Amino acid sequence: MRLADGQGVVIIGIACGFVTIAQAQTMTPESFRQLEELYHAVCDLPATERRLLLETADPHLRDEVEAMLAVDGKVLDHPAWEGAATLLAPATVAPGSQLGPYKIEQQIGQGGMGLVFRALDTRLGRHVAIKTSREEFSERFNREARAIASLNHPHICSLYDAGPNYLVMELLEGEPLDTRIKKGPLPIGETMRYGAQIASALAAAHAKGIIHRDLKPANIMLTKSGVKVLDFGLAKSHGDDTLTAANMVIGTPAYMPPEQRAGQATDARTDIYALGLLLYEMATGKRLPWDALPSFDSLTPPRFAHIVAGCLATEPSERWQSASDISKQLEWTAREPDPARVEPRPKRSILWVLAGAIGLTAVIGGLYALRQQHPAQEPVSFTLQAPLDLNMRQEIAVVSPDGRAIAFSGSDSSGQNFLWVRTLESITFRKLAGTEEASSPFWSPDGRFLAFFTGAKLKKVSLDGAPPQTICNSTTGLGGTWSPFGDIVFNPINRAPLMRVSSAGGTPQQLTTLDASRLENSHRWPSFLPDGRHFLFTARASLQENTAIYVGSLDSKGTKRILAAQSNGVYSPPGYLLFVRDGNLMAQFLDLNKLELSGEALPVTAGVSHAAASANGFFSVSADGGTLVYVQGNLPLERLTWFDREGNAEPFGPDGQYLMQRISPDGKRVVYTSTDSATGNRDVWLMDLSTNVPTRLTTHPANDGWPSWSADGQWIAFASDRMPRSSLYRMRADGSGDPELLLFPEGAGGVFDSDWSPDGRFLVYQLENKKNLSEDLWLLPLTGDRKPRPLLATDFDERSPAISPDGKWLAYSSTESGAREIYLRSMSLPVKVRVSINGGTLPFWRGDGKELFYAAAGSIHAAGIQWDQTPKVALPTVLFRGCNSRRPDPTLTSSYHITRDGKRFLFSCLPDGAGRRSLTVAIGWAQTLKRSGVRLP
Repeated sequence: MRLADGQGVVIIGIACGFVTIAQAQTMTPESFRQLEELYHAVCDLPATERRLLLETADPHLRDEVEAMLAVDGKVLDHPAWEGAATLLAPATVAPGSQLGPYKIEQQIGQGGMGLVFRALDTRLGRHVAIKTSREEFSERFNREARAIASLNHPHICSLYDAGPNYLVMELLEGEPLDTRIKKGPLPIGETMRYGAQIASALAAAHAKGIIHRDLKPANIMLTKSGVKVLDFGLAKSHGDDTLTAANMVIGTPAYMPPEQRAGQATDARTDIYALGLLLYEMATGKRLPWDALPSFDSLTPPRFAHIVAGCLATEPSERWQSASDISKQLEWTAREPDPARVEPRPKRSILWVLAGAIGLTAVIGGLYALRQQHPAQEPVSFTLQAPLDLNMRQEIAVVSPDGRAIAFSGSDSSGQNFLWVRTLESITFRKLAGTEEASSPFWSPDGRFLAFFTGAKLKKVSLDGAPPQTICNSTTGLGGTWSPFGDIVFNPINRAPLMRVSSAGGTPQQLTTLDASRLENSHRWPSFLPDGRHFLFTARASLQENTAIYVGSLDSKGTKRILAAQSNGVYSPPGYLLFVRDGNLMAQFLDLNKLELSGEALPVTAGVSHAAASANGFFSVSADGGTLVYVQGNLPLERLTWFDREGNAEPFGPDGQYLMQRISPDGKRVVYTSTDSATGNRDVWLMDLSTNVPTRLTTHPANDGWPSWSADGQWIAFASDRMPRSSLYRMRADGSGDPELLLFPEGAGGVFDSDWSPDGRFLVYQLENKKNLSEDLWLLPLTGDRKPRPLLATDFDERSPAISPDGKWLAYSSTESGAREIYLRSMSLPVKVRVSINGGTLPFWRGDGKELFYAAAGSIHAAGIQWDQTPKVALPTVLFRGCNSRRPDPTLTSSYHITRDGKRFLFSCLPDGAGRRSLTVAIGWAQTLKRSGVRLP
């Protein structure tokens, strides 16, 4: 920060307790040591004591220390180069100025490289954080920036771009960890959870040869989605010694291991030492002095103290050697109760209460206690009804392993979808924060977490209110299951085999293989057996007779067919396989040793809600088999309904099951998907809007859906499982001739939604990416070589393509920002504009291209567009609230489409209140089978 006159010694950074300096020949190691010791001795002292001590020091050293203290009297929390970089920040960067494509809005802080600004990326319409430096970055720094940009991890702040003298990074909202620690120690559960996330982030960096070297509370942000590790500005790759001058020490001294303070070589174990200091500080609320001998007696539980001690070993060879191992250790310790802290559980007593005096809460609590104390008593059942403003967005409700709580996905009066939990002892439903647009939840074995699918991710959320944590990439997913050993088996994308991933997070590995000889197109709805190694799942095939329940294993690739069924299968003690057949919940004995069924399948209850097309029955059972929860009865039929821009509704046509309806270009017909209530098969139908008479267009036994019109109204494109993987077809709109196969997605998942170009020359379609478990958008020419090519193939989830009327722009939804939003993208140039501001899906154009509509939070939104070289999108406005309907995708608001003039909206609507489903809870349900005289083998 200052140049010692004539000495050739540049002090480039200071910190209380250590001086970072590029040594010139005029300063010896001994004088450097003395300067360091004096600075450390006085920096924490009160002013009077500091002055008295400095008066006794060598005058030259006193001058140097006073100069450094004048810059910042207490900078222990600042990295060694921060002061210098701050003084070098460009004077031209100020609110209102432009830095490349970034419009500077305001200064928001001061980071390790200089000033930090909030800015708007004018190309993408997103806000970013920009760190600046006056001097241009070296080629070495640019190489490091590229390496850091490759770190795609949910707990690492993303680096988007690097200019000649600035970095563009993800803009985060949350609380810095150092600010949180000032309020006191964190609960031990939060400490271990955050520590595991930080360790996971470090492991991802270390796997790419990148070391952070400045890990500290100020570089950790606590956000709704968990921690974010910030500021890899001091990061270094293995084998790269060109970052600093010879013998330069960089980092923040309070969080340096001994070898880093001594200017020696650093590696991944440098970060592990700093992680140990972080864990200690989070748990105690106090920083561990850098020169003190650590004591871990105050840390509990003992397993946690053992982890911290292993991080803080003086010798690198004696520390934990892998951040990944630390993450797993913390995850495991957080899950397991500490033996020294477990209190004996009081014995439950039978609760005999009067419903009128105590209320429903006590009645349900009494029933649960009755079950616990006397499991062989007469079975009891009761109904749980959600409040009037709470609609189940899916019919999947899952009971906790201990049978004491129920979770499901639902939307409240805001229209936003969340996970909800209700304990059987309570009468209230609790919303879990951070679970927006969640679907298909499933419990951890200990009942402390719920895993769920949202925003192209598989996540987990603790019931204690902590922010959700990302496990891995996944689309909406078709079921998951969590073993006692920390393995999760799940369906990641619609048309896919099952995958396996650690509950602590990681890269999923394929677990099962689709059998082409049986025309299997999906493995779904997995459920672990009691050994935690074998699991049930449903193999869905293009032909219903091939759809069956199988047993798979974590230890082998082989599977075993158990039963032909259009249903999921779940094991329940004392030995039953539960599944749905013809609307009845059935139970049949399953021998866990032979993995074979025996005896007769017996009905447990009738009228259980069942989606045959998805091979899924809506029931759940606790781990001990004592509590059964199910949705009784299927949703009623829908009516097609016109809405105007003010939300006035006009139902018409026959009752039916309507999905994915699309109005013809001339406005005279509507094509849609409907499910046969008897067979569960989906087909494409057409309705003449002048007569409201429906006509079936496809009759194949495989599922057909996702229809779209060509601009001239002569053709309909649709997706079908005939191949068996969902492939793209087209047929004549008048029903003549046979459908033509346009595309079989070799090596990918399935094809779903599609849209035609106005000139009919190509289709843009939605394709499942099996490699990164997301949805991409591809273009298929309908002339020439007809070779498909990727249009938007990223790590994010892109869906719902809608080509502008002039064919030059594509509207679509993407999870790029973390939530699903609507974007516009040029079909020929790398130009992108964000449209929505608080979520969005299902975009549709007005016929003149001057307005774009989309759905979000239960309502229809409209955004005006002015056209120049690029579109200028007005702030979207809310037109009206939609209606409840069946949905092909649980993240969608509803099935709808618009007329070309943008004045009328076509919905498929359920009757009022139909989304407010009731759940039946049956305790001791297995006794009904014993009463019938049937005994288990």
